[in-house]
Amino acid sequence: KTWPSADFSVILGSDITYGARCEVALLHMLETLCRESNQSPSILLAHCVRSPEQTVQLWHSMLRLWPGTLWVYDGFEALLACHRAAETALDKVVTFGLSMDEPTSAVLAASFARFLSASKSERLE
Repeated sequence: KTWPSADFSVILGSDITYGARCEVALLHMLETLCRESNQSPSILLAHCVRSPEQTVQLWHSMLRLWPGTLWVYDGFEALLACHRAAETALDKVVTFGLSMDEPTSAVLAASFARFLSASKSERLE
């Protein structure tokens, strides 16, 4: 199915990041939707931590593959715990924010600023 352009200002997703190497196809599809839109949609992807290693791998794949701005909208502490391979991260939710440019809406811009501040003091290696 093809979607008419300019119909997306926000794209939400949850439980869509668990297939083996699914992030490549997922990010390609999301990039296509963003590029074909007359708006600049923001994307929020909620990911429940079932494996700290898988979550870290997903984060680093997204960093490598996403051509725009990527940040942790919510759950930075959970992602940080995953980087430390802490079991306390299990069943926590990390919500990733993606957009082609830095977010401009008040809520998304605030979460982006919090992420930048937190990631300066706690690097996600």
